[in-house]
Amino acid sequence: MSTTALIDLAFLCSTFAARCVRCEGVAIHASSSPQGGHYRVVVESVSMRSIGLTRCNRVSRCSDQPQRRGCPRRGGFVDNRCGKAVMTDNDQTADRQLAEAAIDVMLNDPIALLDRGLPIERICDQAHFGRATFFRRYGTKDQFIHAVLEGLVRSAVRGDDVKAVSRTMLEAHDGDVVRAVHAMAEAYFDKADELVGTDRAMLATVFGHDRGQFARRLRETYGRRDATAVEAFNTLVGSRGATLRKPFTVKRLALVLTALLDGMLLRRRIDPHAVSAQLLADAVLAIAGSVLNAEQEYVDVYDKLGVFAPNPAAAASVPSDPRGAMIGAARDEFGKRGYFASSLDTIAGVAGVPVSIARQIFPTKPHIIVGALRTGYAKLSESMDDDLMIHGDHVDLVVRKHLERFAQLVAQETVFMDALMAAVAHDTYSEPEGMLAIKEELDFPALLEPVVLRGQRNGRFDKNLSSRDIAALVTNTMLLRCFTRRGVAAEDNAGFVSTLLLDGLKTR
Repeated sequence: MSTTALIDLAFLCSTFAARCVRCEGVAIHASSSPQGGHYRVVVESVSMRSIGLTRCNRVSRCSDQPQRRGCPRRGGFVDNRCGKAVMTDNDQTADRQLAEAAIDVMLNDPIALLDRGLPIERICDQAHFGRATFFRRYGTKDQFIHAVLEGLVRSAVRGDDVKAVSRTMLEAHDGDVVRAVHAMAEAYFDKADELVGTDRAMLATVFGHDRGQFARRLRETYGRRDATAVEAFNTLVGSRGATLRKPFTVKRLALVLTALLDGMLLRRRIDPHAVSAQLLADAVLAIAGSVLNAEQEYVDVYDKLGVFAPNPAAAASVPSDPRGAMIGAARDEFGKRGYFASSLDTIAGVAGVPVSIARQIFPTKPHIIVGALRTGYAKLSESMDDDLMIHGDHVDLVVRKHLERFAQLVAQETVFMDALMAAVAHDTYSEPEGMLAIKEELDFPALLEPVVLRGQRNGRFDKNLSSRDIAALVTNTMLLRCFTRRGVAAEDNAGFVSTLLLDGLKTR
């Protein structure tokens, strides 16, 4: 075949390639060639600036020997033995830059996308590649869309060591989780878009949610973000033994917090002054606080809302004695789980009393203690009045009789007396209304104070000491003896404390 014929054929190929938006290559068979072989004309570059004039960059002779030749379709190389494309570094760079240029148009000029679709000229100009390279790299529109979606998914999340950041923040704020969360929000919220890739993830979700491969990749990306939230949770509060109220798990909480961050970043785009780092931190702490179960309560999250949603129909199922049912259920729960591990909502559930009604009967757990011990306290008070009236100034006898009855009450109501001590010693600030009820209605030292005053007047007890302090000391000593000598009879415990109080430690 003559040189002129080859040039003419190359011109024809280039013109066809320019019209078809890609170059396929044309095989020329010349049976009259001196070697009896055939030749393949490969057009690697097509000038779109002319009417189709171009040159044939390479003519390679096909043979049985493995050869590597320029591939006009892929822009890389093809091994003649297998026909597979081999991607070069330049090819990968071109793919990335062209895809990034398209993503940049989608992010920064969405009106152009709506008006004319993705403008090829602009994409090529931004990526600094010619149109020929674009059409050579992407033989079909679907190939280009695939590359753009690949770029969106690939750039979703940056791999920061959230666990290390959380630990550093926690240590910097002396273990205060609230301050640590606020500090993390202040430090990272402004660059959260960059870390999370919110815009790109949104575009990838819109355009790729119905494409199986990309939908799977997006789910994997969200899974990595959820895992990051789990790491932060475990670092900040997980090691403190807190659990989550049903139906939440750590993974569910992580998903909610991830969605919260995405929503706030989206809102910040149009309302930056309304969405601040402090608001994000407050929202995270509010959600975490509602599902965290530091007291090991066996309750569901929605149980906490029962008081706000009274159910009139539930009144038909209320026990005939809801107060007694609540006290009985509290005795079981306090006995099995202890005072702090039991919740009012759990007690209401065990008693079969709707939470909204239960909280009207007993607003707090200390109110249940008061309800359970009120009768016993009233009997002690009546007995003390009777003894003072009958025995007059025989203060020793009155004290002994009172302490014996008090020890018997402790033995009979061990569960509620244990709960009373736990509430008084450790629950002072969490439920002030309940603590006030205890002080007003279960003031056990006040029962003993009248006899102490009478003993001070007749010289039996030291007048220089406060009668209130003496009564409180004796009452607390009696309780301590009963709690530490549970296997000893109530009469014996009372006798020990009475002898110690009235006769002292000295021998006569």
